[in-house]
Amino acid sequence: MALKSLGTPILGDQLYGGRDADRCYLHAAAVELDLAELGLSEPGENHRLMVLCPPSQGISWVDNPEFSIAWELLVSDRISLSDPSNSTPLLCVHF
Repeated sequence: MALKSLGTPILGDQLYGGRDADRCYLHAAAVELDLAELGLSEPGENHRLMVLCPPSQGISWVDNPEFSIAWELLVSDRISLSDPSNSTPLLCVHF
């Protein structure tokens, strides 16, 4: 309902105006946490954790080359091979 009020209903959620789809496309594929804001690191330290859960179902994701490109950019932007201290720790979850 909140996304509908912004004019952006969830794909597949026909109750709130989403277009018809093979499933409801409400999925947090990536969540990034600031550990200092959660009280899990010292203030001023840039400690972040990104939890990734790439979608494994849904034709709008699995067989979509645009999604694959966007996903690779998201992950590669968080990993610094030249300076590992500059990388965001990643936790990958697969269902």
